[in-house]
Amino acid sequence: MPPKNASWKDIVKSTKSGPAKYKPEINIEALERSVYKTGQPVTNGKPWKVQDMGEIIGASEGKPSQWIRVEYSGGTIHGHPISLNEFRKLTK
Repeated sequence: MPPKNASWKDIVKSTKSGPAKYKPEINIEALERSVYKTGQPVTNGKPWKVQDMGEIIGASEGKPSQWIRVEYSGGTIHGHPISLNEFRKLTK
């Protein structure tokens, strides 16, 4: 979750050396459940799914991101925005 009152520019910048973050207005639970149901399975053997959302949903590696990776573990679905590079690696 992005810190309250942080600007989008600061949130994006914080992901350069820190964890990926969703945009503040994103309904994270609904998004992650949807991708878990309909996303593309990854090619590395892990039980993850990825999806190109077609619009910016967050930030990863210091850049805005429209890609997401989700997984089911410990009884919960969770995920985060990923970079285009990571998306390509997971789908090749």
